[in-house]
Amino acid sequence: LSLGTFGSESPISTVLLSIQGGPGTVNTIKASLEQGTPVVLVNGSGKSSTAMAYAMGLPLPGERADNSECTIEGLRQLIMNEFQISETHPIFKKVFDTCIECVTNEKYRSLIHVYTVDYSGEGGEYSLDVAILNAVLAHDSEQWNEWNSRMNIDTNDSNALVKARTRQRDLSRALRLEMALMWNRIEVVRAEVSSYC
Repeated sequence: LSLGTFGSESPISTVLLSIQGGPGTVNTIKASLEQGTPVVLVNGSGKSSTAMAYAMGLPLPGERADNSECTIEGLRQLIMNEFQISETHPIFKKVFDTCIECVTNEKYRSLIHVYTVDYSGEGGEYSLDVAILNAVLAHDSEQWNEWNSRMNIDTNDSNALVKARTRQRDLSRALRLEMALMWNRIEVVRAEVSSYC
């Protein structure tokens, strides 16, 4: 999906799906986040995706470290194991620093969605298509601002802005429901409808 229209004149997010990936993948993830593009990391697929997903579990600055199973040392070990490199290798520093930068930036962090591969066959919390759909539905407000400018909404006129924001909210809800129905994900529709009540 790309920024365009879907059933109405509203923006649709592009989503980056990161499965495994070499050292350059962390740069692709960061570039997507810089553009406001949501990212779905497939945790358990290996290398960059697993490293970034692990980093998402690190405690944020100011949080107590005992609230998380993930540690900085654990991330270091994971990167060394996944890429078969030492801590002194230049690729290690690039992957480690980019992971930390992405997960500690509040704006970037809000765009990262982690899907964990279920190798047990028991069925996880939700499937990959629902993870992608959730990322699409969590589109960034910057895209709505771009949509407002394309619709020629005067941001200096408070009445026009209130009407636009109301229409934006209503279109967002309609878009979420329409997309969930088209993807045949009734459980997502139920969750969306219950959030309105």
